[in-house]
Amino acid sequence: MNKKGFTLIEILAVLVIMSVLAVAGYAGVGAIKKNINNKEYDAKVKTLESAAIDYGESNYSQVVSKGSTGLYVSIKDLYLAGYINADNENINKQCGSKPDNEKIECILADPRDESKHMCGVTVKVVNNRVTATYETSC
Repeated sequence: MNKKGFTLIEILAVLVIMSVLAVAGYAGVGAIKKNINNKEYDAKVKTLESAAIDYGESNYSQVVSKGSTGLYVSIKDLYLAGYINADNENINKQCGSKPDNEKIECILADPRDESKHMCGVTVKVVNNRVTATYETSC
């Protein structure tokens, strides 16, 4: 007798193999996404720190006067001084887009956990060089 087609066991075996491959692929994609989100957050922080260093160099005497504690510069301060802009993906689009009579909210969106931060950067002078450190808690 000439059979054409697959048995139920063969079809089930293929489905089990495909399921195992799908689960393995999904786990791999999750790890890749987490890695990308970490790198994106690090890039956002480095951009803010770089802007804060520029701010500190322009306001060097003010930074020096704060001594070892450093000068705290908020994201809003960096925006209002023109060191970052609202088109920059580091900041939400509401930063500066509201009329003058409303409060400006500048928020750093954290892609790692979808949280939002209104923190800033501490600018210090170390060995006659301006340095900046993003404050992770505010």
